[in-house]
Amino acid sequence: GRIVPPAPYVWRGYPSGAPPYQFAHGDNLSAPSAGFQAVLLALTPWRRGPALLLRRPGVALALAAAAFVAVLPAAAAPMFLSSAQNATLHRQVSQACPWSVGVRVTSSLFIATTSLPEDPRPTGVELFTRRAAIVSAAEPAGLTPPVATLQTQVNADPIGYPGDPDTHGLNLIGQDQFAPHVQIVDGPVGTGLWIPDTFAAAQSLRVGDRVRLSRRQSVIANNGDYVPYDLPIAAVFRDLRSLADQPYWCTLHDVYRGAPGQEFTNTPIMPLALVDTGAFLAAASALRAPAVHTIEYAVAHPELDATEGSALAAGIGRMRVRVFAADRDAPAAAFDSRTSFTSLLDRQVRRARLVRTGLLPPVVPITAAGVLVGLAVVAAAAVFWVQRRRQELTILAVHGVPARALGTKAVGEALPAVLLGAASGWAGAWALVRWTGPSPVLSRGTVPLALATGGGTALIALALVGFVAAARSRTLADQAPVTHVRHWWRRIPWELVPLGLAPVAWATMASARTVEGSDGGVGDVAHVPARLLVVPILAIGGGALLAGRAAATWLRARGLQGRPRRAAALLAWRRMVRDATATALLAGATAVPIAWRPMARR
Repeated sequence: GRIVPPAPYVWRGYPSGAPPYQFAHGDNLSAPSAGFQAVLLALTPWRRGPALLLRRPGVALALAAAAFVAVLPAAAAPMFLSSAQNATLHRQVSQACPWSVGVRVTSSLFIATTSLPEDPRPTGVELFTRRAAIVSAAEPAGLTPPVATLQTQVNADPIGYPGDPDTHGLNLIGQDQFAPHVQIVDGPVGTGLWIPDTFAAAQSLRVGDRVRLSRRQSVIANNGDYVPYDLPIAAVFRDLRSLADQPYWCTLHDVYRGAPGQEFTNTPIMPLALVDTGAFLAAASALRAPAVHTIEYAVAHPELDATEGSALAAGIGRMRVRVFAADRDAPAAAFDSRTSFTSLLDRQVRRARLVRTGLLPPVVPITAAGVLVGLAVVAAAAVFWVQRRRQELTILAVHGVPARALGTKAVGEALPAVLLGAASGWAGAWALVRWTGPSPVLSRGTVPLALATGGGTALIALALVGFVAAARSRTLADQAPVTHVRHWWRRIPWELVPLGLAPVAWATMASARTVEGSDGGVGDVAHVPARLLVVPILAIGGGALLAGRAAATWLRARGLQGRPRRAAALLAWRRMVRDATATALLAGATAVPIAWRPMARR
């Protein structure tokens, strides 16, 4: 009953009473050196198994390549979807005004000089400070420091030069830290009014001259008299209308260039003059002029991913609620009806999410087809492993090793190669998406998801290796049950099932070319209908399986009839005939991607 091993095979390191076949008597352990053989034999079977394929690099390469083909599409799909979603978000952010993407809080300030009993409104400085405190207290993380802008319209008359006040209108903008964003022509000297060069040339003004600001009659102002306000000219800058538009001035585009079509009307486009906020508040208080107060934030990191964008958009939404609540609770400042809150980030995030949803119908079928083709190659590699280890496996089977144990042995030996191929497939998917994908930015959670899908595919590949190896090993020592009854399910061409599902998929799947974006009005997204991809995949896959069954049947029936005369061709023919199923499987796995490519182009 027990097999006594040869003298060199010493049972070291094994639990006592273990059956001899567990020590892989037929593992063909003729090592290149006696030391390697001794070390290898001293290991337990489950520790020795993963090292056996080191002596068969062809089998290891086949298993690694098969795992690479199976894991690459499974890992690439979630990374590609995330890359496309982030690319959509980044494109929207880059094409929109940065202040509109972040936050714009706009309100009207009716500025008074003092707070009187009959006019209990706070002063301009108090209103400005209160608004800044309310907004800054609610701002979320992820935004740039705020930029406050004050805007009104005034008349500017050069002191010492006669002129018609109605012809010298200015858009007066009060804003700190504006100097780096203009091209200075002359100055600056001290503090005061910054005017564009076109206005300076038209009014013969230079740095050091003074202008008198007065309230425009077309502006609705508070009741009461006003006092003209004199300001020196501190600098002359190049007119923004003569330069390309800068993102910094995007919210004031219609101020210095005019509303669309205004150049064809009788309404003049007034020049834009700049002062700091302190000088603006002093001038507006003296003129008792109304002003528009805007506090703007940009996104601190425009290359944020979809997850970060969604979190920031949620924080901006909470900020909006807090700002309006503080407005309602503020005494003597009923700004709720006069406050506008603008942020495009939430809409852009939902638009990017809609694009990702629209990509699911084409990506999922293609990924599934790629994984199935890769698993078919894995099954063929498992058959190749059995064929190359046929003598050793036969000896083990004769000694009583069951087929399922040989399948376990196949898993143990294939484990390093499959893991190496899976890791290479995941790395290849990451490199392809990062270097050739829509965007190199991946959302948080995408890499773990890709690891999960790639790891799951690798586990399925390992299980498939064990199953195929066990099934092929059952015939090595007549372990398969001998029966002359051919079951009915063996006579059914199951390959016709995918072909039958093709028309069903065409009839049941949607044929619309767009995904309606009714959620918040984010628009539509054009995409390839799923049935245009699923139906060809089913048709091509079913046809390949049917052709494979026919080819395998033909090879078995032909046998060695009409065998080639040349020795190399004869050996190749015998291997094809002996492994007819594997031959047909590899041919189908190769033909399916080739057939799918021209159909996908159409």
